[in-house]
Amino acid sequence: MVVLYAAAEGSNGGRRAREEFVRVYRPLLVAGATRTTIAWTTAAGAVGMVELLAEGSLPDSGLVRQEEVS
Repeated sequence: MVVLYAAAEGSNGGRRAREEFVRVYRPLLVAGATRTTIAWTTAAGAVGMVELLAEGSLPDSGLVRQEEVS
């Protein structure tokens, strides 16, 4: 199981504000096999980059760092 928790604090319209995001991810059945949560959550970022390359949204040569892609 992977638990994702993120919180942000700041001001919104001059008032102090806080937002929280909490999500729990569990193992999934993928292509007929159970995949651990850490495996599929880690793979998701790499798959996203491959999909962007396949659709032509990324350059087809050179280094493209994942954190540079919106």
